[in-house]
Amino acid sequence: MPAKIELTEEQLKEMVRLRTKERMNYSQIARIMGVSQQTVKRRLTDKLGVDDVPLKYQYDRYFFHNIDTKEKAYWLGFITADGYVNEDRNLLQIHLQWPDREHLEKFKRALQAESRIQVKQEIHSITGNPIATLVLNGKEVVEGLVKQGVRQVKSGIELPPENIPEEFIPDYIRGLWDGNGHIDYKKIDLRSSYKMCSWVQDILVQKCGVSKTVIGFDSNIYRLFCCKNRINVLKYLYYPCVNKNICLNRKYKQAKVLMLRDLKESFTAVQSQRLYEDSGLRGRN
Repeated sequence: MPAKIELTEEQLKEMVRLRTKERMNYSQIARIMGVSQQTVKRRLTDKLGVDDVPLKYQYDRYFFHNIDTKEKAYWLGFITADGYVNEDRNLLQIHLQWPDREHLEKFKRALQAESRIQVKQEIHSITGNPIATLVLNGKEVVEGLVKQGVRQVKSGIELPPENIPEEFIPDYIRGLWDGNGHIDYKKIDLRSSYKMCSWVQDILVQKCGVSKTVIGFDSNIYRLFCCKNRINVLKYLYYPCVNKNICLNRKYKQAKVLMLRDLKESFTAVQSQRLYEDSGLRGRN
């Protein structure tokens, strides 16, 4: 039986540092320390008191445990609308169309995720189009999302948040809209559960002056439509000074185009009214 290799406490601490901080595998550590891989694994197991020392990618695993910033509120809304959570596997997964891949990079930056957490290209199983995928494994991040009401199974059972400060509600709703909303010239709409659509509608009635309308149902999902005062909704959600790190670029541009068009039309209407008044025609009628 080979003699046991003696290592100093400083060498053991260095092994732990290389494994937990530098993210090195057993082979790399063995080469640096001049011992076998078996020795490295055995000593790390003895030192840390576990059978194995897995390499965990680094990111802020407690990001969603307390929603105390605009950024956290936004990403909570976005994942509620367009993320997938698996509590059994401690898994968070987000799929976006490939042109929107930069949005997942924004999420990585928000989590302070290391570069080894990658946004990968995959092929959609139905459409055959390329999609961007981000996968995070971690009990803590999943617990945080569940704590905030995100459910493993969605498709019509999303619930309004209970613990978001009022000042961050526009950011949360913008996350919902970026994840599962639609914007065009004539109308904007949000797809979600009936309870979520109703909650959002009540806020938009109060803050933006939209009409209280019937929430539609189509293809197993509810839809909240906003036609009248939809520009007020866009201003509420995508005001031009919004932090671009917490909005989907594509929808921000759509909202900005509509807001600028509305501003131009309003300006033209005012100018026309002034010309009409200055011409003296109004007094002749």
